[in-house]
Amino acid sequence: MSSRTTWTLVLMAAVIYGLYLWDVKTVDKKKASDAESRPLLPGLQPVRVEKIDIVYPEGIIRAQRSGDGWRLIHPIQYPAEDLKIDNFLDYLSKLERGVFLSSSEIAEEEGGIEAFGLGDNAPSITLYQPKYSCELRVGEKTVIGDQLYIQVVGEGGVFFMPAAFLDKLPRSADDWRSRTLVPVERLEFDWIEVNAAPPNGFRVRRSPTNHMWTLVIQPPARANNVKVEALIQGMSKWKVEKFVVVGGNPDLSKYGLADPRTRLVLGAGTNELYALEFGNAAENPDNVYAMMLPRSNVVEVSGELLEKLSVPATEFRNPWLYSGPLETVDRIQVNAREEFVMESSGSERWRMVEPEEFEVDPELANNFLDGLGSLEVAVEKDIVTDYSTYGLEEPAREYVLQSRQPGSDSSTNSPVTIVEFAFGETNKSGRIYLRRRDETSVYSAAVEEVSSLPVASFQLRDKSVWRFNPTNAASLTIAHRDETNTVLRTSEGWDLAGVPVVLSEPVRSEIGEILYRLSRLRVESWIDQGTNGLTLYGFNGTQLSVSVSGTWNGGEQRRELNFGYWTPDQKVLASTVIQGKCLIFEIPAPLCHLVLDLGRNLADIKKNRS
Repeated sequence: MSSRTTWTLVLMAAVIYGLYLWDVKTVDKKKASDAESRPLLPGLQPVRVEKIDIVYPEGIIRAQRSGDGWRLIHPIQYPAEDLKIDNFLDYLSKLERGVFLSSSEIAEEEGGIEAFGLGDNAPSITLYQPKYSCELRVGEKTVIGDQLYIQVVGEGGVFFMPAAFLDKLPRSADDWRSRTLVPVERLEFDWIEVNAAPPNGFRVRRSPTNHMWTLVIQPPARANNVKVEALIQGMSKWKVEKFVVVGGNPDLSKYGLADPRTRLVLGAGTNELYALEFGNAAENPDNVYAMMLPRSNVVEVSGELLEKLSVPATEFRNPWLYSGPLETVDRIQVNAREEFVMESSGSERWRMVEPEEFEVDPELANNFLDGLGSLEVAVEKDIVTDYSTYGLEEPAREYVLQSRQPGSDSSTNSPVTIVEFAFGETNKSGRIYLRRRDETSVYSAAVEEVSSLPVASFQLRDKSVWRFNPTNAASLTIAHRDETNTVLRTSEGWDLAGVPVVLSEPVRSEIGEILYRLSRLRVESWIDQGTNGLTLYGFNGTQLSVSVSGTWNGGEQRRELNFGYWTPDQKVLASTVIQGKCLIFEIPAPLCHLVLDLGRNLADIKKNRS
């Protein structure tokens, strides 16, 4: 073809397209009164539509709204994709009346309505809602442009609509079939079972009271709720990759479904509510054939789903000693190095009530509960009758989690035991045996994790050692080896006792800084209690110490802090007496440095003045 001929054809096409646009604009102006942004279907209310019929020459697609969503009822009985149908109805409700050709104008066309593709075999859409129904007939696309002929049955004429309308129509029932594989949200199930070739397969059941999952094995065991719930969440997102066979009596052996290799069942009580069976690999090597019951159909699903189910029961066993709700625990009894009881006083505050009363540090209380809740265990033996072998007949330590029954006077509420833990001997692998008294199993846990749990009440004390007003301090004494120096507060500032000298500003600043740090003293961690082991921690009577005296809480009081050894992480051990007991703890190093520096400065001042 010559270039001249090509350009001639292009020019003719441009002229034709221009005439088309002129004609459309002319019709548009002519019918302006009919196109004032009025809806095409003014009576349509998507939420009230109860049934949809889409008719093609080759058959009908019918969907009906049911209590739990949309269902296809022809040519198959099958759950539908609610979102797709709702979006389709929403799209129809927002269509506006565009260019309109009247019946008389259509009659002028050769072939009449047939010329627009709107004869007897034209596809149609019928919508049914209470006291209203409407039918649309779908014609052909316009010769030029992205338009489509649509007829509202009963109005006689033809509307021009965007050709994108066709993209919204389902071409077959499969377009509206739900691809949800496991309808988790529509099933009220309380057990899940997977039958597979041993050692794979498991069964879990949910408690109706606390909604916790239990592994149905011998003996029953606590299931890993996190993993079971994650499996359920995953199942809700599983999709059909391809619909293969619907209805009839397919040859199941062809798909490996006559004797399925794996079977997933969701049930309630003694009833099976839903089952999914897996067969052979599909033509797509990434997929496998599956069949959903009670619906008789064969589909393709991702082979990864089969892998997720092909696991042994141990995969879902709870790996933690306790995974119940910690917020229900408001009383804890401990029998270890010391017997003690702590109770919640509300707002995540705890108080020691036995053998003495004091405030429990909130951080330490949370660490205690979290330590029990996150204690990862391994099963040593499931059914044990002789616990003495594991040192659990007379355990080294016991923890009892309790809840006080509701009542008007919490002090008289009788506690209810939630769970009891017992810890025994250390095995050859360096793990500690332990058990729950509501189970027959014996577990083991890492020594370092068990060692973090408190065995004496002092380990849970409030980390705030003192709180006092430093401006009420009357004297500060520093003793180091054989040197003791005291500074006294006067109306002019601070004096060094026994030495007639005015202390310099830097020295007075050091005194003020030490007093402030002492008045806000907090421990890093509690180490020990009692005087028997003081020398082990570097407290030999001549070590560094600082004391402060003053008037607080309506009387004269004295606070004394002794310094011991330095720790490998460059902190320092310290001790003091609280409520008549000697406590040893770890504190940051800066306070010790300040006390040492001030002690040296005071010693130098005294030496220079003597």
